[in-house]
Amino acid sequence: MSDLVDDISGSVKIMAKLQDDDYAVSLYRAFCNVTWVDSMNEQWSASWRCSGGLIAGWRNKGENYMNFYCSGGEGKVSEEIATDLAELGWFVYAGDVPEGALRIFDIS
Repeated sequence: MSDLVDDISGSVKIMAKLQDDDYAVSLYRAFCNVTWVDSMNEQWSASWRCSGGLIAGWRNKGENYMNFYCSGGEGKVSEEIATDLAELGWFVYAGDVPEGALRIFDIS
């Protein structure tokens, strides 16, 4: 079983990108109100508070979830985030459809 948190934690590329404030906010937005799914149909989602806490923890800059909470655009998945997470095998879950997980994303 895979876990999105573990996969991101192990990604040198994403961990480096998270030091950029704009990228960090984009990843926070992509976690809020979005369910992610991997190729084994394992689903992952998080609350807004949890999402902000994860981002703050990964950045290790003395921030907490409130630095990201309600920053606006929650639920928006940028093309960059969708691409980076797809490289780890994670995709936006399109909902309960017969085919299950669709490899699509909503670029806003």
